[in-house]
Amino acid sequence: MSLYSLFETNEDTELDGFELVLFDEEVEIKFTLARAGGSNKRFATRLQALLRPYERSIKSGTMSDDKAEDIMCQTIAETVILSWSNVNDRDGKPLPFSVPAAKQLLLDLPELRTVILEEAQKAVNFIAEEVEQNSKN
Repeated sequence: MSLYSLFETNEDTELDGFELVLFDEEVEIKFTLARAGGSNKRFATRLQALLRPYERSIKSGTMSDDKAEDIMCQTIAETVILSWSNVNDRDGKPLPFSVPAAKQLLLDLPELRTVILEEAQKAVNFIAEEVEQNSKN
């Protein structure tokens, strides 16, 4: 085994996404996630663009936590979550995927946001050898 097989990522998967499966009592909830970083340059570019108007408040430490959270949710919704299936709203009705719906879901469910961001940042989900193995299964 070489360092390349351990750390070389699949750029296509970083952009096209991998499937994160969460289980409800009865159904598999699936999110297709692009990488939050790596070859997905859109993530950093969009985050920087959304933060640019707040540079002064960031430097002075006066940017509100709510604004920072809103910007991060917007960035993830636009550049990381590519699609989903079997996602329902609070009342159990199917929630079609859209960027505004994704952002609201991330704002409503901070623990889900944490899981999605952590998984989208984990290199192991995008390692070339792992991707190849998963596609064979």
